Amino acid sequence: MSVFVFADLLKPSAHEGAKVVATWDRDFLSDAPACTEHVVGNGKAVYYGSFLDHASTQYLLRRYGRELHLSPLLANLPDGVEVTRRTKGETEYYFLLNHSRQNAAIDLGNRFHDVLAQHAAPAHLLLGGQKYVVLQ
Repeated sequence: MSVFVFADLLKPSAHEGAKVVATWDRDFLSDAPACTEHVVGNGKAVYYGSFLDHASTQYLLRRYGRELHLSPLLANLPDGVEVTRRTKGETEYYFLLNHSRQNAAIDLGNRFHDVLAQHAAPAHLLLGGQKYVVLQ
């Protein structure tokens, strides 16, 4: 991991249960602990010793997502496309937002209905730059 703005000099104590899960990869903190975790009851406390940058956030989300056997709401989304899911009763709604200025090609399959356009969503959706769609 790379230092972003500042970094705490972590000195985790193994006998107190802290485990190093990532180290800094450069500068004066090279190979020093960057992130620790400590199991507490049924949970886990994670301490990251800096501001989170994009790469560090992705690393931590992948690490703990795998550990919890999480899977993405929609697989293989292009960079810049965000998806969230909301439920109302038994109905699930998916909000796809394209934060990019470029069009985004999204493979949806044939399982969604476009709520705003009130018709079946195409299997291969081309979501315009800075546009959104609500699917059911």
